Amino acid sequence: MIPDRERALIRERFEAELKTPVQIDLFVRPESGLFIPGRPPTTSKEARQLLEEVAALSDLIALRVVDVTAEPEAAAAADVTGVPAIIIRGPEDGRVRMLGLPAGYEFATLIETIASVSSGETGIDPSIVEILDALPDPVDIQVFVTPT
Repeated sequence: MIPDRERALIRERFEAELKTPVQIDLFVRPESGLFIPGRPPTTSKEARQLLEEVAALSDLIALRVVDVTAEPEAAAAADVTGVPAIIIRGPEDGRVRMLGLPAGYEFATLIETIASVSSGETGIDPSIVEILDALPDPVDIQVFVTPT
């Protein structure tokens, strides 16, 4: 799915920027091949292929694929309700969750997220980090990415 030229560029970026291991958990549902009206087909197969290619670009990236129909307890524990769902974790306590197929414009976001999680650098202004650190309770931050 990733052209050779882009694959080489991503590999170089990962070699330069990945500092610590990154765990990627991909939650999928097997595709039946049947079209069910009112239920869009999943892109689980494409997401798996894409993430397998990305994970192969660095020894610091580990990919685990979870079939939500075979392991519903794992999906529930990760609070996954739709597929494909991607959870990216680094050495810090937080995690990044991406929903859907990270293709097109979202592919750049996936690569950036992997690099950020590995380095622990968020790019958030230190004054904002200070404000967030002062909050008394944990906060979930949601970022929505779309070309529109």
